[in-house]
Amino acid sequence: MPAEGEPNHLLNQFTLRAATEDDLDDLTRIHVDGFTEEPAVDYCYPLRDQYPQDYWTWTRKEYASYLEQPQKYFVHVIEAPSNSDSKAAAKPAGLAVWNLAVLVQSNDPGTLKSLPYLSLPIR
Repeated sequence: MPAEGEPNHLLNQFTLRAATEDDLDDLTRIHVDGFTEEPAVDYCYPLRDQYPQDYWTWTRKEYASYLEQPQKYFVHVIEAPSNSDSKAAAKPAGLAVWNLAVLVQSNDPGTLKSLPYLSLPIR
């Protein structure tokens, strides 16, 4: 741990990027391993412990669906080196999904707008 005021060089090893179809297994792994106490997971997959392969399969399909709809979902991963060697290949270690469907079209056809807080240019 760096002393107060010193830069944390570990932060320089992380990369945030858009997720791709190649990340599906990692997205699924992160979700299955990381959201064990999420109430929505208990609700949607109450038998996931008895049927882990079904849980994996349907969670993977959920993330595939997000990736197939980039106009609706913004999916990113944060990558970290796969071991303590910062030169090691980076591997997804976290994920984020934003649902853009809640945004409404503004009068400007080149902008999505969620009044009054957000305005995103469409590219």
